[in-house]
Amino acid sequence: MNFLVAAALTIACAIGLWRSKPQASRAGAVLIGVWGIGLIGAGVFRTDPVSGYPAGTPGTVEYTTTGMLHDGSSIPGFLAVAIGMLVYAVWFAKRRSPALATYSLMSALVFVAAIELANLAFAQSAELVAFGGLFQRIGVIVGWAWIALVSRHALTHLR
Repeated sequence: MNFLVAAALTIACAIGLWRSKPQASRAGAVLIGVWGIGLIGAGVFRTDPVSGYPAGTPGTVEYTTTGMLHDGSSIPGFLAVAIGMLVYAVWFAKRRSPALATYSLMSALVFVAAIELANLAFAQSAELVAFGGLFQRIGVIVGWAWIALVSRHALTHLR
């Protein structure tokens, strides 16, 4: 349910960015919308247990169809929001907003690094496996914080 609520709010955000005047980055708005669509799939299809989570789950399990659909929905969303961060970094730079451009660029770098570390951990990389959930949450928090910042900027500067 939480994924579906987050998806609806994210898609609403993307629509708002698309409709803002003067327009925010159209490509960036679409990419944020793709993140929202990915959240729908992640919410509808349950992920597989992995790395002993939830408690009592074996360290490795076989992938199920729903787990693959969950990942297949999530991965394009993660890629879209990372590319959106870069698109907005350029958009902010062109508008002489170096702080927002830098924040967007740094968010993209941290987001991609955290999600990649999470993926390696979930793939049972021995050194990282215990930290997969932490890395994933760091990436997701960076993503949501960035979307909140872009939304706030649009709300206060693009009416």
